[in-house]
Amino acid sequence: MIILKASISSRCLISYDTALITLRILESSAPWSAKPGQFILIQYGDNPPIPRSQLYPGWTAPYDHATFNACNPIPIYIKSSSENTIDIVFRAVDAGTNWLIIQPENTILEIFPQPLGNGFEISPDKSYLLVGDDINIPPLYAAALEAKAKNCFVTTILYFSNKHRLLMLDNFSKLQVQMIIAIDDSGYGYGLPYLIEEVLRDFLSGVCQKPDAILACLSAPMLPAITKIHNKFQIPYQFPPKDHKTNHPATAAESIGTVN
Repeated sequence: MIILKASISSRCLISYDTALITLRILESSAPWSAKPGQFILIQYGDNPPIPRSQLYPGWTAPYDHATFNACNPIPIYIKSSSENTIDIVFRAVDAGTNWLIIQPENTILEIFPQPLGNGFEISPDKSYLLVGDDINIPPLYAAALEAKAKNCFVTTILYFSNKHRLLMLDNFSKLQVQMIIAIDDSGYGYGLPYLIEEVLRDFLSGVCQKPDAILACLSAPMLPAITKIHNKFQIPYQFPPKDHKTNHPATAAESIGTVN
């Protein structure tokens, strides 16, 4: 398997456990392209690679022969084709991301040769409702950029598990998209699925024209709320099929889940 090398060209701590890192690809046998909603795998540390099938029983696609001691799959924030750079926003939650967040600029990293997942399918002149929670919100910014470039009407519902997790609000504001911000003040410190379902239900019940599709990037416990909203309002939805709780990479390698 071909492994690509990338350097950390810039890094910025957004909070004590969240960082924005720009990677510049140093070599590639083919252009490294990515779509909103795809993931990147980054190798970490100096330990020998562990066979993926040993780490995750049942791992087969797309590189069943691969050995890659990788961080959890990280959603791609935005990809710049002109400069061959990748921006990622991630939270340090495991050994890999805790290692990655402290790496200095100019560190050379090894990355999977292609992004995982098929990404969001965005058609011109449509209306999209983008829904995300906490650290899953940054990939929606790339989706909003593409949708605006295709003359789409964009509404975002950004859910935060507490007021200290706020991020990306200025970015979305500059795109001049309709923004609905929901902050959980229950004190639990983690997302409550029924709250985001309530926000979605109230919004969709009050609009005259329903969106053509929902693009969701949510933690696994939140996804049933999207299914319930689909059943009630019959709005197609797409979401990256990655379990953000277990971070099983095989699910991230599958296609974007689409329900009509």
